[in-house]
Amino acid sequence: MKKAVIFDMDGLMFDTEKLSVHMWIYAAEKQGYKMPREVALSILGSNKEQIYSTFREYFKDNERFDVDRYIDDYYKYMGEHLFKEGPEKKYYIEEILKYLKEKNIPVAVASSSEKKYIDNNLNKTQLTGYINKIVSGCEVEKSKPNPDIFLKAAEKLSVKAEECIVLEDSKNGILAGNSAGMTVIMVPDLYEAEESIKGKIDYIAKDLREAKKIIENLIDSKQ
Repeated sequence: MKKAVIFDMDGLMFDTEKLSVHMWIYAAEKQGYKMPREVALSILGSNKEQIYSTFREYFKDNERFDVDRYIDDYYKYMGEHLFKEGPEKKYYIEEILKYLKEKNIPVAVASSSEKKYIDNNLNKTQLTGYINKIVSGCEVEKSKPNPDIFLKAAEKLSVKAEECIVLEDSKNGILAGNSAGMTVIMVPDLYEAEESIKGKIDYIAKDLREAKKIIENLIDSKQ
């Protein structure tokens, strides 16, 4: 029986991943480097510590590239946009949250982003009232694809991992949800599931409208 739903944030609730990829590329251009899009895509779902580690390794042979400045610039540009304009909500996200509230199903947001970004995005889009618990990447030792963030969310919601549904769009998030022993619904954004990972996904929804129907079936049928 499913008793709770855990949402990833970027690319799942909000259309922020396209913006994120653009900002990684833009920040690199400020130092004269053309960042491949696939590299920017590869860090989606990573927390700040993991991002530092990834880019320090990536630029280890490029002595002229300032990794600290690069990451600081990225967060500056993202912050300026998100804290001023706010993110764009994904279609049907509010409909899912309203349904879960009506059913008294607790909801958590588990995002690798820092809590100030999570709070800002929820406040700017007026979705805060639908969310019972928040877990940021800063609260766990290991980022996605490790299951820590989802297990922490289940703990905060006072439910067992196997009683949770996870909605994700990234490879790292899917691996994390699967490792946590939760039912994983993938709603693709920038990443399309490759064959090697499809066995880790319980359901693939083309959009959040379809994901809502899957959730309704899982909850209403008491599976």
